[in-house]
Amino acid sequence: PEQRWLFFPALALALTVAWQVFHNWTHSLIALLILSFLVQCYMPEWEDYGILFADSLQAPASGHRLVACLFLHTSWSHLAVNVYCLWFLGRLAERLMGPGRFLFAFLMAGIGGSFASLLWKRRRRDPAGSAGASGSILGMLGVLLVLRTRQHLPCDELWLSALLSLGQGFISREIDLAAHVGGALSGALVAYLWGPRYVWSWGGLLLRSAAIV
Repeated sequence: PEQRWLFFPALALALTVAWQVFHNWTHSLIALLILSFLVQCYMPEWEDYGILFADSLQAPASGHRLVACLFLHTSWSHLAVNVYCLWFLGRLAERLMGPGRFLFAFLMAGIGGSFASLLWKRRRRDPAGSAGASGSILGMLGVLLVLRTRQHLPCDELWLSALLSLGQGFISREIDLAAHVGGALSGALVAYLWGPRYVWSWGGLLLRSAAIV
């Protein structure tokens, strides 16, 4: 069981190496998602190691699943959709938040989505497992909604994307709606508390004000 906690140092090392290669978190996270899925294809035990179940926090040394499940995907199409959404939303969110706050928001949104998924599974006694970065990606949507609303910018397309995502969760049982909602709310909360109050663009240079906390 103690070996389960090696996941966090390994993740820190992987993030460090990816940052040194790509020098931005959006591309770094995309690369890690793709690499993780390739590992899944040839080492099924990686999926067993990280997938999230309703009893994940009750089992010994299973807390790593709250984060590990973010880097697992159920199919190539699942991965492709999440990679595209992260590329589209992540670049905007990282540019506005800055690299450090962006990575924090991504991870906190993912963990918030995992907790919401766990609570929902326990309430419904759902034995199905969950995997995917959707909670974190919906968190980036929450980040952009907060920052654009704060600066009185139009958010119609972002609200439409949020509604479509929630609608898909109601229609399809294969989509973890609780993780989507939990991730979006967690990302919005991080942006509200820790995101820049204002962002100015001056000659292509972004200037960010201090956060609330």
